[in-house]
Amino acid sequence: CDEAVDARQALEMLRCAVAQGESYALALLDMQMPDADGLTLARWIRADSALARTPLILITSLGYQGMANHEGLFAAQIAKPLRQSQLREQIALALGHHMQPPTTMQTLVETPATPRTLRILLAEDNAVNQKVALTMLNKLGYSADAVANGREALAALSEINYDLVLMDCEMPEMDGFEATTHIRSGEAGVLNPSVPIIAMTAHAMQGDRERCLAVGMNDYVSKPVQLSTLSAALERWLSPEPQTKASQP
Repeated sequence: CDEAVDARQALEMLRCAVAQGESYALALLDMQMPDADGLTLARWIRADSALARTPLILITSLGYQGMANHEGLFAAQIAKPLRQSQLREQIALALGHHMQPPTTMQTLVETPATPRTLRILLAEDNAVNQKVALTMLNKLGYSADAVANGREALAALSEINYDLVLMDCEMPEMDGFEATTHIRSGEAGVLNPSVPIIAMTAHAMQGDRERCLAVGMNDYVSKPVQLSTLSAALERWLSPEPQTKASQP
């Protein structure tokens, strides 16, 4: 693949490739670019007879709801942060239809209106942090429940088979380390002692990460948690082919 920094450079590269007999099989266009956005670039490409049949995928910000494909410009639309599995799927889709002009949009923008079937448990005692994390999960399209300490987390996991746990390390009554130890022991009555657990901690020292992994946590994100970081961690452990060992942030 090659990269262009703006729409005009991209158009020039596409034309040069055609002139050299090495046309690009696909173009991914960012919606927000300087001077000319992705929609404008797509119109330029479609107006050039030598480029008109190039499959195009539109990359947008999370939550973008524009009807960018009303002109039949794009084979697909995908939202940032890009996930490897989604990108691979949409590239395969676009390339599979490269002999025909794209006419339909398949949108992968995940919104609260179409949540994933996966269910997440958030264990966080701080009300503000809890609200922020739930908002992020909602934006990413996940269904989530929240509890305030480790004991409540154990009780919830004993009643519902969650797909993943976001576990704050420092909580009253029972902290995340102790709660994880109970979960992994198989004696706490939880439905799935092997449930993926991602630690959330305000500490970023090497020893803290090692302690998280030592008690059986699968991954580690530092506070304040960023949307892109959270999204990447969830993708690692909720993908069809989960990781076999702990991530090294």
